[in-house]
Amino acid sequence: MKVQVIIGGHVDDDAYRYAARQWVAGWYAARGLMPLVCVSDSRPWAKADAYNAAVGLTDADVVVLADGDSFVAAEALQWAIGQAAEVGWAAPFSRVNRLDAQATAATLDADPATTEVPPQISLAQEVHDCLPGGGIVAMRTDLAVACGPFDPRFRGWGGEDFALGNAARTLSGNYAAQRPGPLWHLWHPPQPRTTELDEATNRLAMRYRIAKFQPEAMRHLIEEGRQSCSPSAS
Repeated sequence: MKVQVIIGGHVDDDAYRYAARQWVAGWYAARGLMPLVCVSDSRPWAKADAYNAAVGLTDADVVVLADGDSFVAAEALQWAIGQAAEVGWAAPFSRVNRLDAQATAATLDADPATTEVPPQISLAQEVHDCLPGGGIVAMRTDLAVACGPFDPRFRGWGGEDFALGNAARTLSGNYAAQRPGPLWHLWHPPQPRTTELDEATNRLAMRYRIAKFQPEAMRHLIEEGRQSCSPSAS
């Protein structure tokens, strides 16, 4: 089975995000999963611009859509890859542990080849549960392509991971297999989540919620997104 890890980024990423992305890419490479880093120059940022073309061109059986500021235990990732091949998609974690700046600096100083858990876990970290679709998600490639994987109408941050989760649930017929355990999120300066304040984007996210369990409606919604960025769209 061939696996392709795809990490997205932006040309305007600050030094903190760049350092995190370099470390995370090294983490995957050390485990035999050479990542493809796709850096977008879109303004405002759209996750679709960094990931969709790469997903459409790969010949891998499974793709891992990975944020450049997060990692999980290698065993959990391999489990998710196997589950994705079997049932369509999977998340290698069930909660997000947001490291503070001190814990992040200690992690970036550590060797990614041997790091499974951050060497310094600060009491200041934030922990929260998650829904599959963001952070790191393993998907059978044909399912990822069918989902977009990301709708290009989501600009800035917010909504695109939620939409992917709903699309994957609907088109695969399965909830994501989810591995109990943490995703470690490396600290960087907060990015304004502009789409959370955008009424049109909130309506789009709600349409993805409504279309869940309705495959034809979901396919129509995904196709709308594709047409929105076609040369004929204006």
